[in-house]
Amino acid sequence: MSKAKLDDPILKPFAKSLNMLGITSDEITEAMYDLRMEVPPLDVSLKLQLEQSGFEAGGEILWNKDIIFSEQHEYFLFRKRPVLVYIRDQRVTQEDYEQGKLNRFHVCFCPALEQASYEKRLKNRYVVTTNTSGKFFVNIEERYSGLILESDVYRELDICQNCLREINWKNFRSYCGAGDEWWRGGNYKQRQKIISSFSIDEFLKSVRRDLFSGAEGLSAYAARKEYKLSQEFKNNLKHECGYRCQKCGRLKVKSDLQIHHRDHNEGNNSKANLMVVCSECHKRIHRAEGGYIGDAIASR
Repeated sequence: MSKAKLDDPILKPFAKSLNMLGITSDEITEAMYDLRMEVPPLDVSLKLQLEQSGFEAGGEILWNKDIIFSEQHEYFLFRKRPVLVYIRDQRVTQEDYEQGKLNRFHVCFCPALEQASYEKRLKNRYVVTTNTSGKFFVNIEERYSGLILESDVYRELDICQNCLREINWKNFRSYCGAGDEWWRGGNYKQRQKIISSFSIDEFLKSVRRDLFSGAEGLSAYAARKEYKLSQEFKNNLKHECGYRCQKCGRLKVKSDLQIHHRDHNEGNNSKANLMVVCSECHKRIHRAEGGYIGDAIASR
């Protein structure tokens, strides 16, 4: 249990009293977030369920109503609470089961969930939770025979790699290979290190902290915020190339031009690493080379 920090400007005058009462800075931050964000209260039993086994995303719990995601797909909110998403009824092969390979949990609306949404596999399959233990309440079935391998058990699940790549957690994207099968290249060992050290608690707290402060994005993605190109800088780049796409050479309106990082590393903003491209060419480049394209508006 962490004590209230003395250097926190809000808590400093009360830190000693708070520490004597055993009230932590995390508890205060969460309470302040609930007040500012006007988080609707949950019944005690429902709150406990959310923290443990979670709620099924179907029936009374609806996507785009109770469960929403940010415009940049960086996190999920369940009734204004940061949450994770996972599959409760796991269907895996016998080989994967014996090797401990289960379906992973998600922290954002990554390409895997986009595909599930397109195939109408979201409803009544995924569960939302604030469980930070890394162990999730699941049922496990053999994919082909239908044999029930385990029921109503808590099992450790890994973080989805598509999610890590989508939000560029701990600069994950820089360790990925190029192309659609990006997982076959890059630095595999470094990716595994990031996966194994992923902290659910750190992620959820960072969402609350940044939503409370009104900051864009998540503070855990410091590199993303620190290296964000200013609109003025983007406009200057577009002006310098005469508002022509540097890929197809066509003259475009300013709003249709975007900035592409040649090495797919948003932290490398040297001019040599930047290209001014139209939206269509930008999509084609990323389909061919792999890498995160993000929200088109954010790249303009």
